[in-house]
Amino acid sequence: MSNIFCFGASNAFGKCSVNGGWPDRLKQYLSEEYYGKEAPGARPYLVYNLCISGEPMEYLKQRVVQEIQFRQRPGRDNIVIFEVGGNDAIAKDTPDGFVSTPEAFRASLEELLDLVRPLANQVMFIGMPPHDESKTMPAVHHATGQKLYMSNERRRLFEGIVADFCKVHNVPFAPFITSSLESDWTQKHLWRDGQHMNEAGHAWLFDQRVKPAVLQLLENVK
Repeated sequence: MSNIFCFGASNAFGKCSVNGGWPDRLKQYLSEEYYGKEAPGARPYLVYNLCISGEPMEYLKQRVVQEIQFRQRPGRDNIVIFEVGGNDAIAKDTPDGFVSTPEAFRASLEELLDLVRPLANQVMFIGMPPHDESKTMPAVHHATGQKLYMSNERRRLFEGIVADFCKVHNVPFAPFITSSLESDWTQKHLWRDGQHMNEAGHAWLFDQRVKPAVLQLLENVK
């Protein structure tokens, strides 16, 4: 038996989706494989959606170890999957009021991996979806009224940092989408706020990116 711990922010959590984000869809898929009619011989997995909407890396680093330790059990492998960077790539109040620098984000990735590697059999990172910039440059926070600037250029920069980091550390990485497909994808797969995925977007991410990458990862821990 293996634990699969999933960390991310609002899209991974499943905001604007009836059926949840990619961790929830992964749980449903693996549960059907184990408990369904074709179950004999399948390996059980416990999937935990530990995502928090709006969470930057600084907050994630404070809780990640305890989240895993509270749920680990003897004899179980621990697989940890991250979708990070979206809330570190934004700017607040002004277009250049960035909450993090590329250098600070890269350093946070190093710290995060150092925290989880002693607890994990496998670690993996997933890329982040693009936005509809006509609605996110700026967006206005529904509760505070604060202006938030979320550009796809900045998101690509931070996803590139994750990709390079994973290559250096030999950690699996599932990129989200190429910039050449960005415009067409955002028109069909985002909710009306331009930030979060709709049902089609969540389904696309799971089917096209998460499921193939995670199934390959699980083959490596058998």
